[in-house]
Amino acid sequence: MIAWFTRNGVAANLVMLILVIGGIASYLTVKKELFPQFSLDIVTVRVPYLGASPEEVEESVIIRIEEAIQSIDGIKELSSVAQEGYGSVTATVEKGYELEKVKDEIKTRIDAITTFPVDTERPIVDEPIIPKEVIRISVFGDASEKEIKKIADRIRNELVEFDGISQAEVQGVRDYEISIEVSENTLRNYNLTFDQVVQAVRGSSVDLPGGLIKTEGGEISLRTNEQAYIGTDFSEIILLTNPDGGKIRLGDIATVRDGFAEQDIITKFNGKLAAIILVKEVGSENPLEISEIVNNYVENVSETWIPEGVELEAWSDSSFYLQGRIDMLVENGFIGFLLVLVTLAIFLRPSLALFVAIGIPVSFLATIAIAPALGITINLLSLFAFILVLGIVVDDAIVVGESVFTEFQTNGHGVESAVRGAERVSMPVTFAIITTAVAFIPVFLLPGMVGKFMYAIPIVVFPTLLFSLVQSKLVLPYHLTLCHVGDRGGRENLNPISKLQRRFSDGMESFIQNVYMPILDKALSFRWLTLSLFLFALATSIALVAFGAIRFVFFPNVPSDYIFLELKMAEGTPLPETQKAMERIDRAIDEISTEQIDQGSIDPVRNKSEFIGYSVVSGGIGPASISSGSNVGSIIIELSKAEFRDSNADEIAQIWREKVGEIPGARKLNFISSASGPVGLPVDIRLTGRNFIDLKAASMEIQEELKQFEGLLDIRDTYSEGKRELKVTLKDDARPLGLSAGDLGRQIRYAFYGAEAQRVQRDKEDVRV
Repeated sequence: MIAWFTRNGVAANLVMLILVIGGIASYLTVKKELFPQFSLDIVTVRVPYLGASPEEVEESVIIRIEEAIQSIDGIKELSSVAQEGYGSVTATVEKGYELEKVKDEIKTRIDAITTFPVDTERPIVDEPIIPKEVIRISVFGDASEKEIKKIADRIRNELVEFDGISQAEVQGVRDYEISIEVSENTLRNYNLTFDQVVQAVRGSSVDLPGGLIKTEGGEISLRTNEQAYIGTDFSEIILLTNPDGGKIRLGDIATVRDGFAEQDIITKFNGKLAAIILVKEVGSENPLEISEIVNNYVENVSETWIPEGVELEAWSDSSFYLQGRIDMLVENGFIGFLLVLVTLAIFLRPSLALFVAIGIPVSFLATIAIAPALGITINLLSLFAFILVLGIVVDDAIVVGESVFTEFQTNGHGVESAVRGAERVSMPVTFAIITTAVAFIPVFLLPGMVGKFMYAIPIVVFPTLLFSLVQSKLVLPYHLTLCHVGDRGGRENLNPISKLQRRFSDGMESFIQNVYMPILDKALSFRWLTLSLFLFALATSIALVAFGAIRFVFFPNVPSDYIFLELKMAEGTPLPETQKAMERIDRAIDEISTEQIDQGSIDPVRNKSEFIGYSVVSGGIGPASISSGSNVGSIIIELSKAEFRDSNADEIAQIWREKVGEIPGARKLNFISSASGPVGLPVDIRLTGRNFIDLKAASMEIQEELKQFEGLLDIRDTYSEGKRELKVTLKDDARPLGLSAGDLGRQIRYAFYGAEAQRVQRDKEDVRV
């Protein structure tokens, strides 16, 4: 085959042309994303149970779900979380089982449960995916929460109208809610019960289809439409009609507020009240295009309809890193091309060097050409793989080129010399590529999420090496026949540059003959000594790692451009106490900025986003990973880019930690400043058991032992005693009066939590009444 392609130059050029054109066309259409998308092999079941304590959620929801699905074939492990107003169960699927079938079976079992409490919402069964946030927009300023939410909603609605953006969500503001408050005395005065008011709202605020009337002129739809949408509509609902015709409306006996839900949520951006809009990539959307659209949009609307006192800021742009990696690949590829070209031009010939160096872009474009068929996308991992293989991909072409050049020098220029030179090294070149590819096979065998994450590396390396072999065997030999090189004579007619090049070439050949060959001859003559020396070097390398002289770290600690802080106070801590702790943390980072500026450096803090009442840096996948409560807070610091600041993220985080010190009542204070490694803690010990008292005692004992180890920080457990609780039981004397425990429970719930009468779809909001 080598001989046929060498003698048929049109076929060789056609092969290269197909690979190059295919690669360029594929690059224009192939999906570009930050990280590869893959299945996590888990299924989650989420059940909101508003107003319920964690204990109630566990007993009434979690245990029922676990009992229903634990016997499903294919489930490896079940883990569950019960928190206030919410319960979730996560099922890990065994390797080799089809996730969709297990998910369908779980959904069937969950739908068959009929004993969930009445006030639970419909269970949600889904397969979590890694969130793919591209960029955030902060709406902040000296404005009311309602105005900021209104602006944020409008921005979200306008963004999703752009081609290339289909998902954006508003975060950090409370949900709309219509609350109807009626006092117990008022109910007595009008001889009404709470249930009657609830039923009146449900019965009067309706939008029901009534079927069709078929007439000779066509069909006519029937519809009862008295749906109330805003607070004033609900105020006009008629509760009672007096015998004299007088009407008592809801607004006459109750306070109707059309505002926000009673949620402990405060969001600030750079010290001002804010709402955050998260723009995500979905499907084949391009994060680079999304970033460009969003930045242009923010710039345009800031100058048009955004009111005075309100600002927009696009930040946390993750496409910056994707573009940076693409630029790095192009830059490194260009440098590698030049280095190969210059090196081979000096020691061989310029024309030969050019054809050898062409193998780099051809191999890369060929891999991109088949990328859609292999499921390869342009992402940070695949680009890293291209950069990794950059130094390997041209090795076979260099060997073939040098062999053909030597053949030209020995037997003269021509097609047959090119064939003999290529065939002479065909076998070793093939095995060199195979052994290089084999070195990447263990990456395929990595288990769990890390294995799926790293899969993008070998799936790029293998075809790139294969196409480099194709290029060096089928295309390069013909191209080398076009190079009139190898003639040792005729130097008197060469120009000065060519004469200089020949001197370098002669010097290399002299080194090979006079230095390298004698050393090689000695090494082969004393082969056992040579083998012993290399074995000693291998043993030394292993010993350096085994005895800790060279540390083994699965993922190196790469400082990020962001610092994440998460605070969790004791359960039941009121929001003002959490705010006070967050203000202390906030002052500490402001002090760092002031000190850096005073020292003549730039402000390391570019943007600061503060979340009180919820945390967005808990880690994990899906909605359950966002913890909330009056005892929770978090901060995201976007640092100035590394090339402009003097301190890295780890150093700033350490100074920040020292300035904050110990916060009274804090159960968790976590600083995250690394951009590498999987989600999770470096050391994670799991304790299981049925008795929480025993688990807590064991946890405290382990924590005391761990404190003896130097270098361990933030030693804590996830156990929480929960909020203080008042347990109410019905007296025996009340039962003869016709009261039941259910009546008592409903009355307490109505008095303190309320009853949900209905939900209204208003614009794109689901508003609770």
